[in-house]
Amino acid sequence: FSTNWTEVSVGLQATKTTKVGSLVLVVPAKTTVEFEWVSMFPGDAVSGIFRRDLFNTLKQLKPAFVRFPGGCWVEGDTMETAYRWKKTVVPPKDRAAVYNLWKYQSTNGLGYHEYLQLCRDLNAVPLFVANCGMSHREVVPMDKMGEYVQDILDSIEYANGPITSQWGALRAKNGSPKPFNLRYLEIGNENGGPAYEERYKLIYSAIKARNPEITTVANVWGGYPQKSPIEVLDEHYYNDPNWFLGQFNR
Repeated sequence: FSTNWTEVSVGLQATKTTKVGSLVLVVPAKTTVEFEWVSMFPGDAVSGIFRRDLFNTLKQLKPAFVRFPGGCWVEGDTMETAYRWKKTVVPPKDRAAVYNLWKYQSTNGLGYHEYLQLCRDLNAVPLFVANCGMSHREVVPMDKMGEYVQDILDSIEYANGPITSQWGALRAKNGSPKPFNLRYLEIGNENGGPAYEERYKLIYSAIKARNPEITTVANVWGGYPQKSPIEVLDEHYYNDPNWFLGQFNR
């Protein structure tokens, strides 16, 4: 009898192929077993973390780059549910699940490190999208933005820094002494207006001061920043098919 959590790993070998199979765990009578975290991966997973069938499908697309995280997952409905990469570079069992706008919980099983590894395995350039202190409902006051700016600088160090640096050392501990060669970083996702203008300027300046080799990406959302340099624009449009056909030579 134990009240402590114990991590158990086991290999399962199927005896035949079926589309209607189920996994059943049988325990002795009058025994109570609680499960806190369960994860299953096939033995041929790419890098031990990607299902091979899904990976091969992505590989066939031959992506030049992979943008991550996607969409409203970056900013979240509130700052509490905004994407924070540092919470995803701990062991998977210790990652907090987050509820999102699409009404389900994400386990963060594919975290920042796994994303960078996926780009490496796909031979694609990573384009990381960082929260800029804005969610759908909240905006972080400018005098509280230091934490978010530091998170962004630390994300670059995690991806590219030497193993002698704080975050480069954690990257190495997580399985990649070799840097991931992050080259592009997008400041926010579908953010705009005066609040984005001043936060974009703050973050852009901080990145260029410390990591001038990083190419930054700005949002086009009801306009784009006018008071700071723009290197790449990310234009998002929600329209009908005829509009997109009309933009074929844009």
